[in-house]
Amino acid sequence: MTKNVVFITAVNYPEKIDYAQFCFDTWQAWCEKNNARLFIWDTQKAKTDTMRPTWMRYRMFEILDQQGIHFDRAAMVDADTMVRRDCPNFFNIAANRFCVVRDNRRSRWVKKSIRVYRHLFPGVHLDSNDYFNAGFMIVNREHRPLFKAMLDFYNARDTHLRRLIREHRMGSDQTPLNFIVAKSGYKKKYLPREFNYMHFIPLVFRNRFLAERFPLKNFLKKGYIFHFTGMNKTLNKRFMARTREAMEKNYERTDLSEGIDYHTGL
Repeated sequence: MTKNVVFITAVNYPEKIDYAQFCFDTWQAWCEKNNARLFIWDTQKAKTDTMRPTWMRYRMFEILDQQGIHFDRAAMVDADTMVRRDCPNFFNIAANRFCVVRDNRRSRWVKKSIRVYRHLFPGVHLDSNDYFNAGFMIVNREHRPLFKAMLDFYNARDTHLRRLIREHRMGSDQTPLNFIVAKSGYKKKYLPREFNYMHFIPLVFRNRFLAERFPLKNFLKKGYIFHFTGMNKTLNKRFMARTREAMEKNYERTDLSEGIDYHTGL
């Protein structure tokens, strides 16, 4: 019997993602409740491999095939996300579509990122109002060509892409993915913001001295999946640990030594 899969890439590069355990904890509890399978890809990254984990994750279909894992739908989520246990089963509303959440609240950043990558996609129009976040996506096997297109795109111009990332700091894979989806004509289904709730921590609290004072109640009731993105990653553990503690009453304790697929070396 096939199960839907939640796929998380957890590669320690360039920094150690010591906050990911809080992510795994909440997703494991959600998967158990919704009869889904949690798969954590924590492969050891070779020092000679210049591909960032944000690009590596598009190997998802290949990895699941190698493990003999059959699935109807897969949610590819970032390791800096946390999910409430009472989050509705988003697989049931996916309707076999490419499901994403809009990420256009930082309009200045989005428009600049589009300008940075536009020269790689001549003739392709990308509306900033339809720009989506790559940290939570629901796909099925019909989207295998899309993931292959992402890897082919990277492999054909990896040096140039690394330079763009280094010089402009306007994201890595997310904007190219938006362009490739627009170019390929994939029909998107936009889920409500609650399924990838981002940019909820004000800039003033992105200070290690104030991180402990941020009132969690300001966002815990506003979303189902919280995405701790757009901040210094050294703060992720602080915010996610506090969030996990605040959400504790909504979760049962889970023994993470069982029930999670950890796979390395693929």
